Amino acid sequence: MLVQRVLKQRDRIALWMLLPVIVGTSLRVLRLGDYDNSYYTATVASMLGSGHNFLFASFDPVGVVMVDKPPAAFWLQAASASIFGVSKWSVTLPQVLMGVASITILYWLVSSVYGRLSGLIAAMVLAVLPVAVVIDSRNEPDALVAFAALMAAFSIVKAVQTNRYRWYLIFGVVMALGFNAKMLVAFVPLPVFILFAAFAVKQPPTAILRRLSSLTIVLVILSFSWISFIGMTPKEDRPYVGSTHDNSIWTLVFEYNGLDRFTSFIGPRRPQIPALPQVQQGQTALGTAGGIPPNSFDGNYPLPSVLPEIESNSIVALSKSRLASQLGWLLPLGLISLVAAAQFVISDDVYRRPAKILNVFKADPRAAHAMLWTGWLVTGLLIFGSANATSTHPYYLVGVAIPLAAVIGIGLPVIKTAFEKGATLAWIAVLSVIGCAAYQTLGSGDYVPGWCIGVVATLIFLASILLATGLWRGIQTTSLTGFALGTTSISLLIIPAISAVNTGGQIAGPAPNLPLDPPPAGTPMGSNPVPSSQLAAPGRMPGPAGDSLLEEFIAREEKNGDITLLTTNAGQAAPFIINGVRSIAIGGFSGNDPIFSVESFRDMTSKEKNSYFLVRNDRVPTPMGDRQQEPIITYVLENWDDHSSKAGLPPNTLFKHPEN
Repeated sequence: MLVQRVLKQRDRIALWMLLPVIVGTSLRVLRLGDYDNSYYTATVASMLGSGHNFLFASFDPVGVVMVDKPPAAFWLQAASASIFGVSKWSVTLPQVLMGVASITILYWLVSSVYGRLSGLIAAMVLAVLPVAVVIDSRNEPDALVAFAALMAAFSIVKAVQTNRYRWYLIFGVVMALGFNAKMLVAFVPLPVFILFAAFAVKQPPTAILRRLSSLTIVLVILSFSWISFIGMTPKEDRPYVGSTHDNSIWTLVFEYNGLDRFTSFIGPRRPQIPALPQVQQGQTALGTAGGIPPNSFDGNYPLPSVLPEIESNSIVALSKSRLASQLGWLLPLGLISLVAAAQFVISDDVYRRPAKILNVFKADPRAAHAMLWTGWLVTGLLIFGSANATSTHPYYLVGVAIPLAAVIGIGLPVIKTAFEKGATLAWIAVLSVIGCAAYQTLGSGDYVPGWCIGVVATLIFLASILLATGLWRGIQTTSLTGFALGTTSISLLIIPAISAVNTGGQIAGPAPNLPLDPPPAGTPMGSNPVPSSQLAAPGRMPGPAGDSLLEEFIAREEKNGDITLLTTNAGQAAPFIINGVRSIAIGGFSGNDPIFSVESFRDMTSKEKNSYFLVRNDRVPTPMGDRQQEPIITYVLENWDDHSSKAGLPPNTLFKHPEN
């Protein structure tokens, strides 16, 4: 009988564990293939074309310019695409699998120390957190960065528990994997992991130093192996390092993917839009039938006619709607849970003898793990919450999704215990949870349907009555009061879950204020007269591939032999590369990379058969634009043959090399 009872209990535990896995998998699979970053999808298509492109992570099939990230994430996507073909869903599949795996790993990490309830809560929060759902169902490298960080946490926990060298080495491997997905961003939680390993393990200082030294050596060697290989390869034998001004991999590491991501620490910078040149007489404005979309912002955003204000970056911005939506309006609950989790770190004995705080980490795993998760959360919030890049790339907040879920999982049971004890602390616990629910319902009006807010508000109101009555009567430990507290906690996950479903093709939540059309005269800078439903999705790179006339022309020309299509930037080239057209972005991602001079461009195109150049005939210089390519564009306009009319496009749009 006892054995049967234990087995039944284990079955119930397994069933409860399945709940966050099912919910998290459903939310991610429902979005599979809905949206991808075509810049990265084109890179995967090019990498599958040759071993050279695969090794160097070439954006284009010719091997002219690299993608502006390390290749680890794209190697995984290429493996999937090699099996299922290049498509939106095939390049997204690895991220979905990593996201689902993260839910189960987080459950194990939290429940092994704090119990099944804490693990279940943490797993459920991660399952529904909008930024985690969205980044797990896209082909951004951030998904691998987040997964590598979680695996690093798993490895360092096992290293402390078992004191085996192999777990320290595995930690170095997975952290290096994250670095080779997005460089320095992956190292944000590294100091906290090192402190955990140093303070929590029960070993003499010399043994700790040896293990940390081994870890560091593995981490540095593996992190910089591919980068060093690129740095030592002669420039003529590899593609140009994308998004750099000097073709240096070190510039990519320390500037573009390093300090430039966190410019708030040296003060905010406002992009400058140069004066727009007038369309020359006789030229057809773009956007007419058969033309290229007007004011394309180099394949990233529509160019706003009026520059929107850049948001002020501070930790307070995380509470505002656009960034708050990424974390499902759960940040206040996370901060309250952080305070609750601190009770494991700062025990009564520490209050009496503060010098013994380091001994607490070695003696009590709950204190050590609380330091790990709260330290990771605080570090991530300070860095990503203060970075200017988070305003334009809100999905960077995926860097705090895992520790936020863990801290909430640790803190909510503590709040529950405080409630059951009654007295003043119980009222504070109830009011805190109700306040978090009110914050959600008031802030999510533009992100979720009205019925969702109504359901949450109703559940919270009814549960609040039961909780207050139970506390007033001193019967807060009864089944009904416990049910009310559970209902309140579950209600806090409804709006994040619906928000994750409701994000559509966007990064998460409504797009930033980038109007598609000129605003009415007198519209103040920074206002947005265009409904959010009409706004372009951040990261989407509109290009001419959607134009049926141009597609038909390319298809006709390819019947007579392969063609090479040249564009100024990756946004214009990416759709063609995905469709199998041999395309080159002569200016890299933004059009601003100085890859070619006029002379080297002339030499390159003389060797390419059936070379065509797609020109934006408005030739609007933008902050990320093709100003760098103006001499080449002028050369093309003066020396190449205008084939625009043959393709049904406006004049001065499509040119063919006169000699091939």
